Amino acid sequence: MGVVLIILLILLVRHFRKTKRYAGITANGVITKSTNRYVEPTNVSINDQPQFRLIYDYEAFDQSYSVEHKTIYTDDFKMTERIVYDKNQPENAIIFSTLPISIQRLIH
Repeated sequence: MGVVLIILLILLVRHFRKTKRYAGITANGVITKSTNRYVEPTNVSINDQPQFRLIYDYEAFDQSYSVEHKTIYTDDFKMTERIVYDKNQPENAIIFSTLPISIQRLIH
């Protein structure tokens, strides 16, 4: 019983941290385009499909930043992608298409 409660607590903390990040980005979010700089396979595979690490570069306030995304889907290898970054902290960014639909509607 104690192990289940600990696992539940860990899942709740992860959920709230992710929600807090989404809230910050949506409150101060700016949408911009990014370009794919790097794709590499990782050592992880899910259901016998390799996971890939993609790095996208974007510019904000005349500085370059990058955001990382991991996926197993090869259709996600786009050369350009929309990025949402926090205008108060431009290094805090997320790929627009990875946001939940309900949050995408708030930003778009």
